[in-house]
Amino acid sequence: MICPPQPALVFVPAARPRCGARNTDEADSLCEPQQDSSGEWDCPARFGPDNQVIAPTAESLAVFDAWIDVHQSCGDGVCCAAPAGEATS
Repeated sequence: MICPPQPALVFVPAARPRCGARNTDEADSLCEPQQDSSGEWDCPARFGPDNQVIAPTAESLAVFDAWIDVHQSCGDGVCCAAPAGEATS
C-alpha cells in the first residue's frame, strides 16, 4: 500500500496568543521574545508575505496529526494502515 503524501498546513491571518500582535509592526512593539531551554531567544510568530501574523488552521492541524498517527502506529514510520484484507507495505 502506498502511503498518502504529507498534508500541507493551511495558514490564515491570526493574532499571536502570547502578545496579540497581528503584523510585524505590532510584533516589534508588543512581542517580547522568550528564552528557550537552550538559551536562545525567540519569538514564535510566523509571518506571511504581507507581514501579517499567520497560524495553521485547526482543521489542517487535525489532518496533519492524523497523518502522523498513521505512521506512528506502524512503529517504523514507513508503512500505512491498510483496509481489512489488504497487506501493508
